[in-house]
Amino acid sequence: MRRLLLSAAIAVLVGGQSLAQVRPSAEDIGSWVLACPTAANCLLRHRTWLLPPAVGGPSAALEVVWRGGRAMPAVAIRGASVAGALGGVLLLQANAATKFGDAAEMDLPCAPDGGAIVCMPSSAAAIDAASALITSRMVLVRLRLHPAGAPPPEISRSLELEQTTTALARFRATSPVGRAEPAIAGLDLRGFLDRLARDAGLHNGLADLLPSVAGWLGAKPF
Repeated sequence: MRRLLLSAAIAVLVGGQSLAQVRPSAEDIGSWVLACPTAANCLLRHRTWLLPPAVGGPSAALEVVWRGGRAMPAVAIRGASVAGALGGVLLLQANAATKFGDAAEMDLPCAPDGGAIVCMPSSAAAIDAASALITSRMVLVRLRLHPAGAPPPEISRSLELEQTTTALARFRATSPVGRAEPAIAGLDLRGFLDRLARDAGLHNGLADLLPSVAGWLGAKPF
């Protein structure tokens, strides 16, 4: 019975994700773009890319993430799988920094977060970073990638910040009421389901359920 209920829950979650991805939308707010690929998954990024999207390659942008009830500046490298993100941290050794106005440069440690690499202020710098994001009119963003065996290229952009307060309010309004932040950084949907399956007593986690779930959905195991 436990296996049956867990399989049903996974089927609903996977099916719900597919239905939610039908209507992408985006809204320009000053220097920001609020993009909602799904109704429950919105991103707030600066309109100017640090690394524009390209076929088969990652993109990078200044984004805003919510941590501890605060809007935090972050540099996000997207377009990679979870395994790719892990490899990116180990092989590319990405690191980033921001400099708001006349303030000192702030390092942004990078870590995998689902299917992305997200670089954001440390907990010690969180209050200053959140305040600078709201009050500053300009930010210098540096992103360094270190491919194995190659000189480290640096991407540097000076970005104007316009209507940030309005953009943050709109971004906050897109968050479902009571939605909790991930308890474990970098744990995506698949990781969450695998942990759930193991907690339910399945030795191989999600792998023990994939055949039955795939049969219900008419899809191959993912």
